[in-house]
Amino acid sequence: MKTMLKSFLGESNFRKLKGLKSEVRFYAKRISQLLKVSRVKQKKYKDFQVPHKHTFFGYYDISPFHSTRPIILAGTTSAGPVIALQDAYEVGFFDLATGVFTELARSSAFCWQQGARLQWWGEESIIFNDYRSGKYVAVVSDLKGNVSKVFPAPLYDLTPDRKFGLSLDFVRLQDCRPGYGYLNRNHTDLSDDCPNSWIQLIDLNSDGISNLISLKKVTEFRPQPSMNGARHYFNHIKFSPDGKRFLFMHLWSTKDKRFGRLFTSDLRGNIHLLNNEGMSSHYFWKNNTEILVYSRENGNSAYYLYRDLTNEKVQIKHSAMLEDGHPSYLPGKEEILLDTYPDAARNQNLFICRLNDNSTDVLANLYTPKKFKGEFRCDLHPRIDHTGNKIAVDKITLGKRSLRVIELN
Repeated sequence: MKTMLKSFLGESNFRKLKGLKSEVRFYAKRISQLLKVSRVKQKKYKDFQVPHKHTFFGYYDISPFHSTRPIILAGTTSAGPVIALQDAYEVGFFDLATGVFTELARSSAFCWQQGARLQWWGEESIIFNDYRSGKYVAVVSDLKGNVSKVFPAPLYDLTPDRKFGLSLDFVRLQDCRPGYGYLNRNHTDLSDDCPNSWIQLIDLNSDGISNLISLKKVTEFRPQPSMNGARHYFNHIKFSPDGKRFLFMHLWSTKDKRFGRLFTSDLRGNIHLLNNEGMSSHYFWKNNTEILVYSRENGNSAYYLYRDLTNEKVQIKHSAMLEDGHPSYLPGKEEILLDTYPDAARNQNLFICRLNDNSTDVLANLYTPKKFKGEFRCDLHPRIDHTGNKIAVDKITLGKRSLRVIELN
């Protein structure tokens, strides 16, 4: 049938027909998603923005909310779509009641999708990545702006007890996936498609750095044909809630396609491959043994709940969970917070999916202008506070990024 159509239509028109078919499928899924929404909730919210500056937090896998005080971490910058050497990211916090921003420090190690990996360091300090004295580092500052510690490597994630951290090659990450890493300030040679790059474990008590997982070693582990001639890199490292294991993504890209697979590891570098079909995307540790991931299994792209260190997995079936987004389980509930990418009208949806009764609460429908695309795009990246009562998202206000806090209760 395909051969007959191609012969009748010609090669060019046949390709256009295939593209139209893909678009129809996409919008059919989106319409289906919206029609099956069972409850629409109007929630109280408040926007936070430093005037005339982009104001945002970054990725969805870190909560910016303080555990007890009504303050929230954020950063501001005047950078353009492509971050330059002279650009800075002012890190600090907003008072949720007054909306006043307190700047604590300035970082030269930031990106549009992940900020400076800013997060809380206990109750009275923060930690963020920076570039100082010719190298990328992680800096601890108190809430008055006094620096108490500088770690010898930039940190991607920390164990909950703050005993260990994980790092990766942020310069290579930026080169392979613009918007997620840092500028090549030291003019590192990035020509090698698969260099001797590492995930590193940092002892946060002694500052000791250990090379934990080799990029070369990972590419040699059950390789796929698409890896030949591709550029390889690491991204998306996240500790389990108890800090004993972590997940990471091995990604590789050809001229026209990006691939990814999901691993877990212990703190000695013993790796376990969870998905090897070339498509693993956004993730969330539900608990110490189960990981929610949007991935492909047997050709079917969907949300799956994987059991670590086994081959067990189950597809999460919900009428609104039809496409990739940034998922998080609400604390103690069988409910998943999720967002979407911009549709044809440039609207992004934020909603909660209740797994027990297949219902959905739409929390927001937010517009993002066309200029916010590629590296510069503004994903919602929804983040939950520790009680599950507040959600923070990055959005566009008056042509700049801003922070919105939504109250669930």
